[in-house]
Amino acid sequence: MIDFYRGADLVIFDAMYSLSDMITIRQDWGHSSNVVGVDLCVRARVKHYCMFHHEPAYSDETIDTVLHETKRYEEIVREKNDALQVSSAYDGLVLQV
Repeated sequence: MIDFYRGADLVIFDAMYSLSDMITIRQDWGHSSNVVGVDLCVRARVKHYCMFHHEPAYSDETIDTVLHETKRYEEIVREKNDALQVSSAYDGLVLQV
């Protein structure tokens, strides 16, 4: 997947669950997590990572919390001077590439 994503301007990624949900209560549900997306995008030197397909039971506040946690994780794992833009999809979002 890293070679496939390499150098992409934008990756829209199924990040339905937080990492803790994905490896516990939703382990075999076939969706990915916010952290897996960051790891792939950082390694592939993607410019913008947009999470989509949010858990329907999550409130807007929970989705916002996941976004903030994801941004913080990206700050920790990124290469120096190689920031990844992280966003969360929502109805009506328009992205410029």
